[in-house]
Amino acid sequence: MGKDFNIQNQFLNKLRKSREQVYIQIRGDRTFQGYITAFDNYSILLKESSATLPILIFKQSVAYIGIVNNASNPELENLGLEM
Repeated sequence: MGKDFNIQNQFLNKLRKSREQVYIQIRGDRTFQGYITAFDNYSILLKESSATLPILIFKQSVAYIGIVNNASNPELENLGLEM
């Protein structure tokens, strides 16, 4: 690969650009739902529709990330990830 662009970054970037609504489950069974506005190596900024400010979630606490309704955007079905 020419770039060092891992699958996690590809996945999060695709979700951020598409403004697809996601849910993020963190350890301890707490779930957040909203739009990914930014991310880096250590954290994800999630904008919940009901909140005025984004939530900073540390990646080390994330159990999984899912798409709320991928039927609304068929392009996200395979996410176009390059492996």
